Amino acid sequence: MRGRPVFEEQACLVVRRDHPRVRGKLTPKLFNELPHIDVEVVLGRTGVGHRLTEQHWKGAGLERKVAVRVPYFTTAAMIASRTDCIAGLPGRLAKVLCRHLPLKVAATTFPVPKMGMSLVWHERTDADPGGRFFRDLVVGAVGD
Repeated sequence: MRGRPVFEEQACLVVRRDHPRVRGKLTPKLFNELPHIDVEVVLGRTGVGHRLTEQHWKGAGLERKVAVRVPYFTTAAMIASRTDCIAGLPGRLAKVLCRHLPLKVAATTFPVPKMGMSLVWHERTDADPGGRFFRDLVVGAVGD
């Protein structure tokens, strides 16, 4: 396998704009009390990103009370926009969804996780001109 770092993603926590309990910064106490929406891309099986995020929360003394699990970040955002639940989203996606849904990014008094995003491909396609063109196109579109 071959790989190339593309960008670093900052996670964001989102809640509905008129959330009754999230008016100022989100504290660890409030984070632990609120119901959470968990995103499992393959329901029932956590991926590397999910496990790293969970380790981050645990290391910061934070514990999520998961109310619902969904396979898509957009679904999590839609649920958060209509409930008192909180959802963790990739920062780039959160900014877009906050413009289209009644959501806001919840500022925190604690650090939220960051994660390096890489493009990975099989070695046999490394020299393929079409594959190389496509990889460069992707990196140009989403890279830092």
